[in-house]
Amino acid sequence: MTDCKELVEGIKRAALDAVASANPAGVMFGTVVSASPLSVSVDPKMTLKAAQLVLTRNVTNFTTTVTINDQTAPESAHTHELPGGETTTGAKAHQHAVTGTKTVSINNGLVAGEKVVLLKIQGGQQYVVIDRIGGAA
Repeated sequence: MTDCKELVEGIKRAALDAVASANPAGVMFGTVVSASPLSVSVDPKMTLKAAQLVLTRNVTNFTTTVTINDQTAPESAHTHELPGGETTTGAKAHQHAVTGTKTVSINNGLVAGEKVVLLKIQGGQQYVVIDRIGGAA
């Protein structure tokens, strides 16, 4: 019976060791220490460097295309007073079409002092910076 008990305890220890060594993913919070080169402080003893960080589009600068089908706000006719009391009237009220596919730049890169949400990748060697939290510190 003792052998059976020892076997069960050995299996339990092996299972616990397997779970502990897997180092499952977890959510963490950090503060951007530097934007270039990128570093994020997770706690006073742990600062992550750029090589350890995987950035999502939420925290990077990028270019994208958008389709626009709009018009500018109406511009009203205007009157100018000239020297000598004369007046002149400018162009009549009009609008301009703004349509088509346009390329825009999104300036969403991280800035020192911002708080971020990180997801620790299994194994703990890399961290995904998911998004920022609120405003800069």
